[in-house]
Amino acid sequence: MVLTLMKRKTFKRHLHFTTILFLSILAETMINLIITKFYRNPFILNENQVLYLLSAMAQVIGGVFGLTLTAYVFFVDKFREENHGDDTLYDATAALLNRYYHILALIAGICGLTILFCVLGIIDLYNWMGIYPFLLNESVILFLTGIAAILTFGVMLLDPGKLDKELKKMKRGAEKYYQSEDLVQAGDFKAFLLSYNQLEKVIFQLAQACLDEKEPPSYYYKSQRPQIIQSLRVLNHNEIINGPLLEEINELRMYRNGLVHGIDFQVTQEACDRVAEIYQVLHCALEVFQSEGRGSEKWNDALRDVYSLTH
Repeated sequence: MVLTLMKRKTFKRHLHFTTILFLSILAETMINLIITKFYRNPFILNENQVLYLLSAMAQVIGGVFGLTLTAYVFFVDKFREENHGDDTLYDATAALLNRYYHILALIAGICGLTILFCVLGIIDLYNWMGIYPFLLNESVILFLTGIAAILTFGVMLLDPGKLDKELKKMKRGAEKYYQSEDLVQAGDFKAFLLSYNQLEKVIFQLAQACLDEKEPPSYYYKSQRPQIIQSLRVLNHNEIINGPLLEEINELRMYRNGLVHGIDFQVTQEACDRVAEIYQVLHCALEVFQSEGRGSEKWNDALRDVYSLTH
């Protein structure tokens, strides 16, 4: 459930660039259709020029993409290595890598189409069907778009502040969870961190208690994901927390990560009160779990209190 929520947020973040790129190609193709059908091509090329143009575009776009792919592989390894071990950077790192992967996949599609159109243009050169001017123009359009996309992608990879920008985006996204139309009251930054750290500790202990009791598959704690995410999976799997509460705790986690890595330490009072409330309820549930175990009347009451947090 946690991973599903994170994938949805990541998809929304990288959707903007890919949408712009896709719509630009679509608009350029429509313009190409109109020009091909209603206007005469102002550029008259002989056979040698056409062959050289198509051949050069296919070789250049293929070579540049190959270099980009190689640079991306080295970038991913280095980026993961630099941020390995810091759980507070996990979301921002995963979001950036996921976004860059989808952008690279789109660029690969553009480069593949460019090479395909160039090959078709060379093969069909002497037939010169009515669609040939469109095919030639589209090859040039895709080539130029692909080069522009690769250059933009390179600038994104080299941006020294990309991680800080992603953290700020996550913090703003989490802030929307607690903002209202009324004036937002400022809270105590230290109190928020204290309550959140206590909440994490309780989640860890409660998840470990579930693992000790049921002894489910041990893969929960073998992945590279932060322990808090794995612990939330355990609690959700054991039906101690529901989906809405899991989502809210995940929002609080990203909110906290954005705070500790940013220069803006302003926190809303609503967020402070909410994290303290969740901690108190889960702490009571942990005490009942340890003293009474499952199946008791006190445990059922504690579980109802946990579920009431989202009602």
